[in-house]
Amino acid sequence: RVAPVMRQAATNRLRFLGRVALDETRVTTTTARMDGRLDRLFVDYTGIRVRKDDHLAEIYSPDLYIAQEELIQAKRALSSNPDRTRQALYRAAREKLRLLGIRPEQIADIEKQEKPNDHLTLNATQDGIVLKLHKREGDYVKEGDTLYSLADLSRVWVFLEAYEDRPEERRVGEEGRSRWA
Repeated sequence: RVAPVMRQAATNRLRFLGRVALDETRVTTTTARMDGRLDRLFVDYTGIRVRKDDHLAEIYSPDLYIAQEELIQAKRALSSNPDRTRQALYRAAREKLRLLGIRPEQIADIEKQEKPNDHLTLNATQDGIVLKLHKREGDYVKEGDTLYSLADLSRVWVFLEAYEDRPEERRVGEEGRSRWA
């Protein structure tokens, strides 16, 4: 057929087989930074959408209690005599809590209250969907144990199977039998 050239949107509809896959660079895990027991899970099944800094779980930890007590004692000692040694002990106590996963505002609250807490709330590190719950409420965990796997689904991979259509390879059928033309 002959027709004049026109600029317009393509109207062919194509169908492909394929699958959608996670972008592995957007999958994170939440791990325990201290030994303890999961006393409460705020997110307790897969498929839940969470936002960054949402509460995931509450962990009981004697190590956390001791680290907070060290900070409180170091702050008291520093206020009575601010020499270099006590300043170093105070900074070390703050750093220990930071390495246990305590956020700066939580450390400031500990210093204000001057009372240690034996529970810590674990927060989501990114927006996403909970892919897997590795531990359940009441489970004991060791430092480094994986608690949650989260995936940010704002970007995914799509794998399609697309084959070139060659007219010379079309099937021609004849009374139930077929052959390649």
